[in-house]
Amino acid sequence: MGSVPYHPIYLFGRVQGGGTPKADAKNWNGSLPFITPTELAGLDGAAVSASERTVTEIGATQSSVIEAGVLVSCRAPIGSIGTTTTKVTFNQGCKGISIPDPVQAKYVAYALIAARPELENRGNGTTFSEISSNSLGQVRIPAPPLPTQRAIADYLDRETAEIDRMRADLDEIERLLEERKQTTVTESFADLEGDTNGRKASLNSVAELISSNVDKKSREGEKPVRLVNYTDVYYGDTLTADEPYMEATATAEQIQRVGVKDGDIIFTKDSETADDIGIPALISKPDPDMVCGYHLTIARPRSSRVYPRFLYWAFMSGQTKSYWEQSANGVTRYSIGYTATARLRFPLPPLAEQRRIADDIDRETAEIDSMLEDITKLRDLLAERRAAVISAAVTGQIDIPVSPTSKDEAHA
Repeated sequence: MGSVPYHPIYLFGRVQGGGTPKADAKNWNGSLPFITPTELAGLDGAAVSASERTVTEIGATQSSVIEAGVLVSCRAPIGSIGTTTTKVTFNQGCKGISIPDPVQAKYVAYALIAARPELENRGNGTTFSEISSNSLGQVRIPAPPLPTQRAIADYLDRETAEIDRMRADLDEIERLLEERKQTTVTESFADLEGDTNGRKASLNSVAELISSNVDKKSREGEKPVRLVNYTDVYYGDTLTADEPYMEATATAEQIQRVGVKDGDIIFTKDSETADDIGIPALISKPDPDMVCGYHLTIARPRSSRVYPRFLYWAFMSGQTKSYWEQSANGVTRYSIGYTATARLRFPLPPLAEQRRIADDIDRETAEIDSMLEDITKLRDLLAERRAAVISAAVTGQIDIPVSPTSKDEAHA
C-alpha cells in the first residue's frame, strides 16, 4: 500500500461526549436506544443492536445523539467500540464520532481497535481513568484513500466473521461441557437422596455462616488486606493465596471475623440476576491477610459433620441452585437472606461416604475441566489472531487489492 499518511480522528468525523437525561418520565422509555459502555462491551466494531434503556425525543435533547458513525467507551473500560447506522443516544461513558458513510465508519472502528493500546494510555483521572473528547479526536490513525479504506473494511469483515464463527463454536462447546458437568453433580446428589433414606441437614447445622461487610475502599488507619471479591468466585472452584486479589483495608475486628480459612466455602449472597446467587468457591491454603469481601457469605464447615469438598459440590448441585432461585428476592438486585440461607437442606451421609462421593465427582469432572481450560486457551489465541489481523490490515502490512470500480469512483 506504500506510505500511508496518519490523520487525527477529528478529520474523519465530529467527536462529541455523551450525557444522561434527568430522571423524568418524559425523558425515558422512548424509541431511541441509550448506549452505555455495557452495550459496547465485546462488540469489537460490530453494530450496536440493542440497549438496556431507551430515551424519548425530549430526553435526547438532554443527552447526546449520533445519526451514524462510531461509538467508543471512554471510561470503565476504555476502548470498547461499536458502530451504528441509525439514530442513538449515549451516556457520558461514551464518545460518538459522526461518520455518515457506514463502510468508512467500519474502517475507523477497525483502526481504533488497532489503536486500543494508545486509547488506554490516554486515559487519565483521579477517581477513574477517562479519555476526553479532545484527546480521542487527537488519536492518529492510517488515512489511505477512501476506496482503500472500504477495501480494508470489507476484507476485515470477512476475516473477523470467520474468526467470530470459530469463537461461537467454542462458546457452544463450552456451554455443553458446563451442562455436562452440572448434570454429573446433580445426578450424584439425586442418587444420594435415595441412598440416605431422606436424611438431610440444614446448612446452619453443618457450617457457621458469616456475612461480610468489607468493601474495596481503603481507609486510613486500617490494616492492608487482600480482598476476595465476588468476581473472584466466578473464576474457579478453588481459591488459593496465589490469586491476584484486590488490595483494600480492614479493621482488626473485620480481619478476625471474615478472614478466610482453609476449607471455607465462600458464596455470592446477592447479584443482579437470581441465577448468580449462591455461586461457591472453596478456599485452600489462604494467606493470613485474605478476607472475604462484600456481597459474599462464608460457610465455615463444622469438621465433625461435613467434609468441605462435599459441601462445595452440594452448593454446585442443581437442587441447591433451584433453591436459591426460588428463595432469592429483589427487583433491581436479587439477594438471599440469612434465614433462607440457613434453611438450605441437602443429603448428609457419614463423613467417610462424603469423602468418597466428593472424590468421585472430582474425578468425573476433572476431564471436563481440562477441556474447558483448552477452550479458554483457544479462545485467547483467536482473540490474539483477530487483533493481529486487524492491526496488519489497517497498517498496510497486508496487501489488500482495491477493485477497479472503487478506484474509478474515487477519481470521478
